[in-house]
Amino acid sequence: QVIKLTESGRYVRQLDIDHGDSAIAIYFQGFDTSFADRARFGLLAQILSSPFFQDLRTEKQLGYVVHASALPLFEVPGIVFLVQSPITDPVELEKHVERFVVEYANTIAEMPDAVFQRHKSALLTHILEREKSLSERSNRYWSELDEEHYAFDSRDQLAMAVEAMSKQEFSDFYSKLFLKQNRARLVVRSFGSKQKVTAAHDGNDGGDTLIQDPQTFKEDKEFFSSSVGPTRKPSYRVSMGLSE
Repeated sequence: QVIKLTESGRYVRQLDIDHGDSAIAIYFQGFDTSFADRARFGLLAQILSSPFFQDLRTEKQLGYVVHASALPLFEVPGIVFLVQSPITDPVELEKHVERFVVEYANTIAEMPDAVFQRHKSALLTHILEREKSLSERSNRYWSELDEEHYAFDSRDQLAMAVEAMSKQEFSDFYSKLFLKQNRARLVVRSFGSKQKVTAAHDGNDGGDTLIQDPQTFKEDKEFFSSSVGPTRKPSYRVSMGLSE
């Protein structure tokens, strides 16, 4: 099961990691488990991955690890922004991520149809790519069984959802996800030892929901309805405290 983050709220999980670098992961959750929403988040990661790296890593030189990728938890889509930095604390890193997604809204709105179609084509190629080994095909079949998709056609349905998506639909989705005031997000962060001296921050920005213990956090939360959970869990799940 995956916890539903409420429509408004900022959830913060602060980790005490013995390392010189600071790190942050900012997770935005999908609205439902439909193939249409999964397609939107897949295309979002396809579009944002390169410019996010270009902005925070190449131009701003904030850290060595800069990454934006889709983060599905069971059948619930989502996207995560990851940054590890030896020079900037996670509070400032979050501001840079927020600046990026807000500024990029104009790029999305003004994106030529041809460019949008190229992104869709690249995502479709990835979704429909033929497995290179029996092991890869077996993993896909087991995932289908885990999620009770006994027709074994999930990737075909996902591909159809990508093909059916219009640029206007995607632009509206982007605005709803990132530009809506107080859109829920989960922030997992660690202050590096180099920044702890200068970062005057106690971990609470006022109004945040601080996650001290993931199990306690889950007790009064609503969950997405889901089928039998997969036996293979992404490494993010335990530390982010979203799934059981």
